[in-house]
Amino acid sequence: MTGQFIFMLFFFTPNIDILKAGADTIVAAIHTFFAAMLCFPETQRDAQEELDRVLLGGRLPEFSDEGDLPYISALVKEVIRCVWSFPAIESYVFNVENPSV
Repeated sequence: MTGQFIFMLFFFTPNIDILKAGADTIVAAIHTFFAAMLCFPETQRDAQEELDRVLLGGRLPEFSDEGDLPYISALVKEVIRCVWSFPAIESYVFNVENPSV
């Protein structure tokens, strides 16, 4: 495969657009989560305490643990809710600072 073929395959295949759109959403959610944890360290501490209490520090959470992790579930839902508002705000701020963009 040549580089040009890979470029054409990636940018002109309709199904790839769906994958790229999903990847952007996931990246936005991860960025929102890290921004929230940096701005609200007490929330991070409370979430970590809940994880340690339920999982006993020895395993990863599973879907069956969701009922025992109400704080984590609420945190995930809040991150997903906030993902949609931050990119619009960021775009507005950049356009105001640099009107030529």
